[in-house]
Amino acid sequence: MARTHWVSLNAWSAGLPDVVPVSAPKNPVWFLNKFDTAWSVGFSRLNDGHRLDIELTSDIAYLLEKYAGLSRRRSSKPQILFDLENKTWQDTMLWCLQNSPMRALQFLLATIRGHRFRPPRNLVEDCLHFLSRHYLYKASKPGLSAMHALWRLTRQFVDGVTTEDVRTYSVPHSLVRLLLRYGDDAQALSLYKLLVFNRVSLQPDTMLHFLERFVNMEESDMAMKLLARILISDFPLSKDQVQSACVRLLRAPRDVEEPYAMQSRMLTQMLEMGIKPNTHMYNVILLNMIEAHDFDTAWQTYDMAKRNNFVTDSITCGILLKGAKLSGNANILDLVFREASEDPEKLQDLRLVSDILSTIYVFSPGDEYPSMLEFYKQHCDLQPLQELGLCGPETKPTAGTEVVGATPTKHILGQMIGAYNKLHQSSNGLIHRYNLYHDLVRENHRVIAPLAQEDYVANSFILAFGKRPETLQHGTTVIKHMLEAPPSPDQPAYAIPTVRTWSILAASYFRHNQRLAAEKVFSMMRERGLKPDKVTWNTMISGYSSLQDVEAAVGAVKGMQAAGHEVNNYTLKGLGKLWNRSRLLDALKRGIGDEAPV
Repeated sequence: MARTHWVSLNAWSAGLPDVVPVSAPKNPVWFLNKFDTAWSVGFSRLNDGHRLDIELTSDIAYLLEKYAGLSRRRSSKPQILFDLENKTWQDTMLWCLQNSPMRALQFLLATIRGHRFRPPRNLVEDCLHFLSRHYLYKASKPGLSAMHALWRLTRQFVDGVTTEDVRTYSVPHSLVRLLLRYGDDAQALSLYKLLVFNRVSLQPDTMLHFLERFVNMEESDMAMKLLARILISDFPLSKDQVQSACVRLLRAPRDVEEPYAMQSRMLTQMLEMGIKPNTHMYNVILLNMIEAHDFDTAWQTYDMAKRNNFVTDSITCGILLKGAKLSGNANILDLVFREASEDPEKLQDLRLVSDILSTIYVFSPGDEYPSMLEFYKQHCDLQPLQELGLCGPETKPTAGTEVVGATPTKHILGQMIGAYNKLHQSSNGLIHRYNLYHDLVRENHRVIAPLAQEDYVANSFILAFGKRPETLQHGTTVIKHMLEAPPSPDQPAYAIPTVRTWSILAASYFRHNQRLAAEKVFSMMRERGLKPDKVTWNTMISGYSSLQDVEAAVGAVKGMQAAGHEVNNYTLKGLGKLWNRSRLLDALKRGIGDEAPV
C-alpha cells in the first residue's frame, strides 16, 4: 500500500505514519477538503455563539472514555481506527468544545499522540483558539490540569514544525495571552524561547504582551531585544504602542546599584533604533533625570525641547515643579507660570494647580497662605474657603482676570487649610475654625465633608493645637471625632487615626513636657494594632532627648533599629537635644537603655 500524506502534529516534518485509516479514500486531497469544509461550518457556528445539534451518541461516549484513559497513560497507543467519512473525530471534538472544554483538552491531547490518525493542523489551531478564549473570557481561572494540558498542547503544536507550517498556521494570540497570564516567570521565558526557536511568526499584539511581561519581570535585556525585533519587523503598530512600551521600560523598577545609568543606556539604544519620543515618553525622560538629581541635564533637555517646538502638557509642568522643589530652584516656578500663560488650558488640570500650590508653599516661608491664596483665587471657587472662615467675602481675584472658578479637589482644599493653620496656629480663632470644619463635615457638605475621609486636615489641626498649652487638649477632641461613627448611615465615616496622627499628638505632649500623656498616646496606638514607623520612633527619640532622659532616648534608638529602621538625620537631630554628650556617647557604646514603651 502506498503511503498517504496526512497533515498531522509531530509528523509533518519527519515523514508520515505507516498506518492509515482503513476507510481512507483513494483521493486524500479531495477527502481532506471535504473534511475541512464540514468542520468549518460547524466550528464557525460554535465560535459565533450558536449551539450545535450534536447529541452524545454511544460512539462519542465510547471514544471519550477510551481517550480519557489514554490521556492519563502516556505510553499507551490508540487502538481505535477512525472512520473519517462519518466524521467521528469531528463530531466528538465539536461536542466536547460545546459541552466540556476540559474533556476537549484531554481528547485533543490524546489524539495528537495517536499513530493511526492525527487531526490536521488547522483544526488543532481552531480548537486551541476556541479553548484559550473560553478560559480567558468565559470561565474562571483555569485549574492546574487545564493549564498543564494547554502547555503540552502548545509544545506539541510548535515543536519541530516546518517553515511552510509556520507560514501557514500561526499560534493563536489568545493562547499566548492565556499562558502568559497564568504562567510563572520561568514559563513565560520558556514559552518565548520555544516560539523563537521554532521560528513561529508572532503577531504584533503577542509581541507587545511578551514585552510587557519582560518589563514586569525586570528582564531589561530581553525586553530591549524584543523591542528591536518589533521595530525591524515592520509590524503595523501605532507609534503610541511603541512609545508606551518604551515608557514602561524606562520606568520599570530595578533593584540595581545605578538605575539611572541603566535608564540612560536604554534611552540611548531607543534613540539609536530611530524612536522619536512623544510627549508621554519625553515626560518620563525628564522625570528620570529629576529623580536622579541630574538637574542640569534636565533643564538643558527641557530648553532643547522647547527650541525644537516640542509640545508639553500639564504633566510636564508638574515634573518641572517637582524638580524645582528637589533642587531648590525657585526660577523653575516662574518658568512653569510662563508655560501656563502660553497655554491656559494646562491650568484646567487641577493636579497642576495642586502642584503649583505645593511649590508656592515651599518657596514662600512665613508667607505661605497669602501667596497660595493669591494663586488659588484665580483658578478655584472661593466659597469653600469663605465657609470655613479662611478668607473674607471681600476677597476678590485680581482685576482684569477671568476666574475659572473650578470646584477645588479635596487635596487642594486640604493644602489651603493646612497652610492657613500653620500661619494662624497661635490665633484664638483656631478652635472656632475647627468647629466650623467639624460642623460642615457633620452636615455632609458636598465639598468639605470628603476631607474627613483622609487624615491630612485632622493632622493639621492637631499639629496647630499642639503649639500652645492652652489648646493642647483640643488635639484629643480631634482624635475623638475621628473615632466616632458617622451621624447617619449614608454619610462617609471619618478616617481613623493613622500612625502619623498618633505621632503628631504624642509630639505635642512631649513639646510641653507631658511625658506620661505622650506615652499614653503610644499605648493607645498599640492597642489599636498600629506599629510605630520611622516618624514615631524619631518622635520618641526627640521627645526623650528634650527631657534629657539619656537612657530612654537610647532605648528608643535600640527599638527603632530592632524594628528594622535605620538611624537618619532626624534621629541625630533629636539626639542633639541632649546636653550631656559624654553620657550619651557612653550609653551608645555600652548599649544601655530600656527600649521605649511602644
